[in-house]
Amino acid sequence: MSDLAQAIEEHMLEGAVIREQEGIKSLLAHSQETLDAGLSRNNMTIFTIGVQDERLNGGRETIIPSFWNGKVETDRETNIRNALQSGRKWPSGFNVKEAQDLDDYAHIAIRKQTVGENNATR
Repeated sequence: MSDLAQAIEEHMLEGAVIREQEGIKSLLAHSQETLDAGLSRNNMTIFTIGVQDERLNGGRETIIPSFWNGKVETDRETNIRNALQSGRKWPSGFNVKEAQDLDDYAHIAIRKQTVGENNATR
């Protein structure tokens, strides 16, 4: 990737992070609540999945937790129901790549929150 293409991609991610700040904060809060409740699993406080459902961000690719009450939930519909019942806004992208980039960004922020700056890689 050229320097210009990389700069454009980084700028676009920055814009998405600003736009989806509330959703990213929801992931951070979910992670912190899991940690505070002593429900982390192998030092992980959140697992996420991408879903498209009209009830979440108008059907855009949305990142939601798949780790609820100390366990990984594998059923998509249960995860969507849990996300809706939480009353939180979850981050979404205008396309799958943007949503994945936001998910990566959120996981790095969560790692910084839980294990410190020096160990914060995805």
